[in-house]
Amino acid sequence: MRGHFYLAAVLSLGLAASTASAAAPTPQMVADALSAGNDPYTEQLANTLLAGESLSPVDRAHVLMARGLVRAHLGRPAAALADFSAAMALGSLTRAETVRALFDRGVVLDELGRTEDAIASYDAAIAQAPDFAAALNNRANAWRRFGRFDLAARDYTASLDAGNPQPEYPLAGLAQISVATGNNDAAKAFYRQALSVNPQYGAAAHGLAALESAPHLRPPKTQSPQPEPAPPLPEARAPAVAASGGGTIQIGAFADVAGAQAAWHRIARATAPLLAALSPAITPVDLPDHGRLYRLRTGPVPAGACQRVRAAGFGCFRVTQHP
Repeated sequence: MRGHFYLAAVLSLGLAASTASAAAPTPQMVADALSAGNDPYTEQLANTLLAGESLSPVDRAHVLMARGLVRAHLGRPAAALADFSAAMALGSLTRAETVRALFDRGVVLDELGRTEDAIASYDAAIAQAPDFAAALNNRANAWRRFGRFDLAARDYTASLDAGNPQPEYPLAGLAQISVATGNNDAAKAFYRQALSVNPQYGAAAHGLAALESAPHLRPPKTQSPQPEPAPPLPEARAPAVAASGGGTIQIGAFADVAGAQAAWHRIARATAPLLAALSPAITPVDLPDHGRLYRLRTGPVPAGACQRVRAAGFGCFRVTQHP
């Protein structure tokens, strides 16, 4: 199964209480069971409610979404797809809920091997929430599997620029594109960046180890390497809103302090006067089986700083914590 995740914790159901007897299932009971992670009970309650005629269109849509989420969790993507589609067809979800429903529908479509339809669903979500980092990352995964590395790289980069709170996933995707196009040095740099923010990320560790043990190998340009990076965001959240500034950025991960310092001076010169008033923050990160790396970060930077750094030929992504 591909490494997608479901943007699917509690959907802020805010459902009206049932007027039936206290023993009868209510929409709020569905929300509570979903929040507790009790998938079979959530589905049981939802089945009972959906079999009746008492639910308002809003409540019915929310219960359908909840049942779709647990069916996806339980490995039944076709049933989940039917529920997500039925919920959206009611036309009673809020804009934010519709965006999440489009994303979740994209995930299960991808699980069903309907990648083109998944891309269309991600397209619709991103059209309404352009900074939706999870949807951008997942659409990039799909483009990469199709061999559309230009579109995949665009979306991975946009996911990073949207402030993806788990940047290791799009960074690993960019590494895999670099491997597939024969640029192993760039792939190593992306994998090191990914490991510098999450030393336990197995896909990046394995990818870097493979490159370091066989640096002479070059896969065909049409090959899409595995494993695919797992998608970001382990819990539901509203689509991200672009920040007014660029915040903190990471511009490299290096084998030693001297390398990080030298890179800082090169980047500062190449992008002057962008970073002239800033100082570098160089911090060590210990990696299992890969020794120590030194992260190079700086901030606060103005909006668009990463685009300028990348245009100068260096790596860059926004981070959610300060240097």
